[in-house]
Amino acid sequence: MGTPTLAVRHALRICDLLILEANHDDLMLRTGPYPWSVKSRIAGRHGHLSNRAAAQLAVELHHPQLAGVVLAHLSQECNEPELAASVVGEALARKGYDAPLRVAAQDEPLAGLDIALLATGVRSPQLGLFERT
Repeated sequence: MGTPTLAVRHALRICDLLILEANHDDLMLRTGPYPWSVKSRIAGRHGHLSNRAAAQLAVELHHPQLAGVVLAHLSQECNEPELAASVVGEALARKGYDAPLRVAAQDEPLAGLDIALLATGVRSPQLGLFERT
């Protein structure tokens, strides 16, 4: 994604489950094995979101009903799952987020997520009174 546009922010503003690219760590990208032209493209406006940029976007999109966050499209060369989870998780925790944060691997499917079940953990029971059956 490179840079999240206003349209992207608008489309994701009230998601129950947010799946965000957390492609690279800025330092690992700068010191990584790619040629400078590739590093510039990855870090550019039309490249990929860094852990830091994903954290900023996640914080911006946080709302009380956000039931889960999944980090995806991590670089195998310029990121580590624990690092991405730490950067994004700490930023979200400062915002009051306490729902699940998962990291998807590049080479295997993520275990299933029951969004409806996750959503019940962040919604007030009184909201159910207003739902149509």
